[in-house]
Amino acid sequence: MIDTGSADTWYMPLASWVLSANLRRILKDGFVCTNGTATQPQSYCGSAPYFKGTFLGGQIKTENFNASYSSGEFLSGTVGYEKVTIAGITVAKQLIGLVDYAYWPAGAVGLLGLAYPGVERGVWNGSTSSADGDGNPAHDRVPYSSIFHSMWSEGLVAPSFSLALPRGHHSSEDEGYIAFGGLPPVQVEGHFTSTPIVLTPHYSTTALSEYAINIDATYFSSYTNTTDTGGNTIIDSGTVTINARNEVAEAYNKLFDPPAINPPDLGIYIIQCNATGPKVPFVVKIAGTEFKLPGESFVLSDVILSENGVSGEYGDYCFSGIQEAGVWDAEQTFINLGRPFLENVVAVFDVGAGEMRFAPRKY
Repeated sequence: MIDTGSADTWYMPLASWVLSANLRRILKDGFVCTNGTATQPQSYCGSAPYFKGTFLGGQIKTENFNASYSSGEFLSGTVGYEKVTIAGITVAKQLIGLVDYAYWPAGAVGLLGLAYPGVERGVWNGSTSSADGDGNPAHDRVPYSSIFHSMWSEGLVAPSFSLALPRGHHSSEDEGYIAFGGLPPVQVEGHFTSTPIVLTPHYSTTALSEYAINIDATYFSSYTNTTDTGGNTIIDSGTVTINARNEVAEAYNKLFDPPAINPPDLGIYIIQCNATGPKVPFVVKIAGTEFKLPGESFVLSDVILSENGVSGEYGDYCFSGIQEAGVWDAEQTFINLGRPFLENVVAVFDVGAGEMRFAPRKY
């Protein structure tokens, strides 16, 4: 998985403990599968290719890997140095995590974290994760260079990368592009719109951490009374939804056919997996440019609740692609633009220029 919202790079090795709550899992021979209370057959967790290597540059036995994500996943394991090659670009000695215990619903064997090194990291001082973050400086997070930072700081690529994610259900072999130091081989409509990368006060008031920008607004034509003034927004390829201000998300979710629902015991908008998306586009306005996202991009029929830890009467439902924004504090709302936005644009993450650029992708 490519994640612009986190900075760690990690892999699943051959043998791991993998929690499963009716989730498709990712390992093969030697792993142990459990539903959190009892060991289950390996078929309960599923399988896919796994990482067969070890730390060519050596394990760091005085550190451990312990990461968690806003959607509930968590992982722990060991830390060390490995040679990492992507598209012919090799970082000879990159710090990575090898996971040996995980709750991870995505069908991926690892994650490539591309955010700034300053974002909260999953590498900690101490040989085990039990004391991580206990207030003792000996158990604090360890600063280190993320994979993309290593690439450009070592002169391997220009200090930028770009993404062109695919529309739909990711069923084809050609699922999109990432280009380091350049643009992906896809067509765009019109011109690129640029906007500065800004601080994310929740993380730091002095150093860049996330790929955050200030957007003008989000809205849609059939509900013009429901608009917002935009604000600090994170561009996050690891998130399958757009998180908008609550009144905007509520109004747009009513436009699915049948409408999305928000059960109190779930706290998220869900839809029938065969629902029809809103007929009016969802608009994200950035630096004066309107990016119109088709309603079908918000029908996440491949993100089924039963495969993401939800059972019972809602297990056969799917996630809506637009959710309410979280709240970090009384004055700051957590807004992000995930998959429904990124599958409709070419996005350039230009660290060297300190800006992001977007152009509508031509299909």
